[in-house]
This record gives sequence, C-alpha cells and structure tokens, in this order.
Amino acid sequence: MLLCIDPGLSAAYPVSSATVTYIPRPPGPLHRPSKSPIASPCFFVKKKDGSLRLVTYYRKINNITIPDQFPMPLQVELVDQVKNAKIYSKLDLRWGFNNIGIKEGDEWKTAFRTAYGIYEYLVMPFGLKNAPAVLQRMMNDIFRHLLGVTVVVYMDDILIFSEKEEDHAEHVKEVLKILRENNLYAKLSKCEFFDKKVIFLGLVITPEGISMEEEKIKAIMEWGAPRKIKEVQAFLGFVNFYKRFIAEFSKIARPLHDLTKKDTRFEWSQECQQAFEEIKKRVSQDPVLVMSPGYPTGVTLGIPLPLPSLPAVREEVGKGGWS
Repeated sequence: MLLCIDPGLSAAYPVSSATVTYIPRPPGPLHRPSKSPIASPCFFVKKKDGSLRLVTYYRKINNITIPDQFPMPLQVELVDQVKNAKIYSKLDLRWGFNNIGIKEGDEWKTAFRTAYGIYEYLVMPFGLKNAPAVLQRMMNDIFRHLLGVTVVVYMDDILIFSEKEEDHAEHVKEVLKILRENNLYAKLSKCEFFDKKVIFLGLVITPEGISMEEEKIKAIMEWGAPRKIKEVQAFLGFVNFYKRFIAEFSKIARPLHDLTKKDTRFEWSQECQQAFEEIKKRVSQDPVLVMSPGYPTGVTLGIPLPLPSLPAVREEVGKGGWS
C-alpha cells in the first residue's frame, strides 16, 4: 500500500451496547494494539446469519492510496465462459481478504479506532482500496491454468463448471487440491456441489440460460420513487447490473440518466416516473438469456418469459452465445 500525503485524523464512531461484545480485543491472529497516527473509524454491519461484521471506514486512507491497476473480471465475461456447462459447483473462500498478510512495516496504515483503543491489522482487511485487486491477483495466479476452462473466479467466489457430468468430480477435486496446496479453505456452509442451477454474481445460471436472482427482482420491484439525485444514482447503479436483460435499456433510462448530469436541478417529472415504472415492469417479466450454441451471426436475443409482444434484447457476443 502506497501513500502520498498525510490523511489526517478520524474520530471514532459511537457504538451501542449490543455491539460492544463484537469489538475485537487484540492481540489475536488478525490484529494487534497500535500507536498509528492515522487510525480510521469502524462500525458494524449485520450479516445474513444475524451476526455482526466489523467494517473499517478507510475513506481517508483510500483517498491517498495509489491504486493497484490489476483488472477485475467483468460479470458478463465470467458468465459467458460457462455458457456451455451442464453442471456446477460453487465454493466460498473462507476468510476472504484475511488470507493475505499485510507487508511487515505497513500494518500501521490499517489502524482502526474503537471504544477500547487503536488496533492495526496483521492481515488484509475488507475496505482497503486495493484489497479486491490484491485478492483477485492471488486467485488468478493459483488457478491460472484452469481459468475459463473449468473455473471462473471473482475474488472469494469460485465457480467450477463442466460440460460433461462425468468430468465434474475430477474438476472439483483439482480445485480443492489447489486450495489445500496454497493453505486456503472453503466455507462448507456456503458451498454447493454438483448442481444444475447455481446463483453466481447475482445471476441464476443453468444449462438452459441465465436469469436475474429472485431477491434482486424483488428489491427492484419494491424500490420507491427517488426523491433526490443520490437516490436516482443508487437505483441506476443497481439496475445497470442487469441492463443486458432489458430491451432498449439505455433509451428507457435516458430521463433518469439526464437527472444525474452535472449542474442538473432535481425534478421528478412524469417522464422520469414513466421510465422508472417501465424499468420495473421489464424486470418483473423475469427475462432469460437462453444459450444458443453456434448461433450463426453471434447476435444474442434476450427474450422475456412469458412471451409478450415486446422487443428482444440484442447483444453482439461472438459465435455461440446467450440468446
């Protein structure tokens, strides 16, 4: 991690009595007491199982960190690599970012402030600007010969795929062997094996095609009309993830995008409301991109299911793609 200026001080965030027990009491394997002059504030977020995760708000230190230029994989590229698969297994890397140690002498840069004092990480924490790139580089390195062949990886999410069911067991064994050789482990409770349907990166993937995750559809359908520009940006950021499923998305969403332009006064017009409702309507139809092997022109068509009289989504992806 490289710094270019002094980030200044950050005040500690208040914590409730319910979260006090989750505050770390180093020393331990992850952090230790620190005298760092640049401790960042921390807070808690609730996990799916109801427990709390400590999150450090590294905004100030991230602002002065030189970015790691390692490229993160694109969702569309990863999904296209599994388009011919018939069976899947999904692994979740235990401890995620914490599998990577902080360079000796740089620990003070990760310091965080709590009600009980200042501590610094001995391993890479979630929240650092370059953490995703560093983790992705490590995962790409150890799975390099399998990437796009039987494995796709997005940070701590590993998807194993096979075109032939009889080959899948060997593919899974090979991935597990590589993890073990690198002292990495998967969290069994979050793993899925030998499935014909898997949720990966917010998409439902099957041999027949890909569709939107049900809870994401529900979240979009329950989204209230934005009341300020930041809420418009949040909505667009969320639905942009699924724009390949929505015919003429850019055209439909143009009134909303116009609202986010610099120096534009927020005014939620009838046109904006119509665009907002049309996007939700298209999402509610649960469109599916269906695999079409050897499609002669390399053009994909996204067809809403059930099949109303709506235009299809058109994408250029090379011979044999989603249609």
